[in-house]
Parts: sequence; C-alpha cells; structure tokens
Amino acid sequence: MKLDKYISLLFLLFLLGGCSKVRVSQDYNPSFLFNSAESFNWNTRLAETDIPERQKDNELLDKRFHEAIESTLLRSGLSLAEHPDLLISYIYSVTSKLETNSLSTGFGFGYGSFGRYGGAGIHTGSNLRQYDQGMLVISIHSGKTEELVWRGVGTREIFTHSSPESVTRAVVETVETILRQFPPR
Repeated sequence: MKLDKYISLLFLLFLLGGCSKVRVSQDYNPSFLFNSAESFNWNTRLAETDIPERQKDNELLDKRFHEAIESTLLRSGLSLAEHPDLLISYIYSVTSKLETNSLSTGFGFGYGSFGRYGGAGIHTGSNLRQYDQGMLVISIHSGKTEELVWRGVGTREIFTHSSPESVTRAVVETVETILRQFPPR
C-alpha cells in the first residue's frame, strides 16, 4: 500500500513539474548601471509606432498589461517620474503553434478481484496538437539616451475562452515572472 502511495506522489510531482506556465528569457546591456536607476515612465514614442494591430484592438488586455507592468515596477522600488531613468514599452503577440509527440509512454496499476495488477506501455504513433501561444516582450530603454538596455520575453499557452479574472491572473503572472529577472544580477 505504501508503494502505491509513493508511486502516486511521484507521478503527481512529475506532472506538476512539467507544467511550467511561463517560459522567460532576458537580454541586457551589461555596461548599463541598473542599480543607479530610480524612476521609470512609459516610452510613448515607441508605444505609438511598434504596437501590432491585434494589440491595439484589445483595449482591455492592453490596460491589464499596462497596470501589471506599472504596479510590478512600483513594488520593486522604482518610482513613476516625468523625466525618468528608464523608459518602458511592451509588445504582445499571439501565434498559433503545432506540437507533435512521436513517442509517449504510460503506466497503470490498480486492484482487481485477483489482487494487484499493473502495466506499462509505449505508443509510437504521432500525436498532433494545435494551440495558441502568447508572447509578451517588455523593453526598457535608457531615459537619457533612449538606447535599449534590457529586454525580457515571456511565452505561455493561452486559452481563447477564458474568464476576465483568469485572463487578469495570467497577465499578472506573466508580467511578474518576466520582471523577476529585472534588474539583471
């Protein structure tokens, strides 16, 4: 009985460990003095020219990203200023992706009238799945030179028919996960 609980626990941990929702990366200018930056504001010049049409059409989503980025930066100790050290912009896009899995494995166990039984299997057929992936790119420019000094990218699977609350949670989680990398250490 203890072995069955142990196997169940391992299987659950394996499933949870493989479900990372947001994948992030960053790039930055190592010569920029991030520790000296104390303030930020929105890069309105860049925001007006670089926003894709799809993002312009969804004011609700745009507002969620704007609020999540601003509140995350404020919580990190930066202040909002008219003449900031950092200029912030972001771009959000959605692409359709295909995922294939040519090999899958499985196992099972249980109880029957003749005692315990179990099994394992390998499926070598091809599984194909289509899904939408959202990509958020947060760019930070120097307030003095307007040179790009940091860029964080986060991707996650998105679901079309989500409630406003779950969309807001996903936006906040994505923004916070990306900005955990800022300032670079």
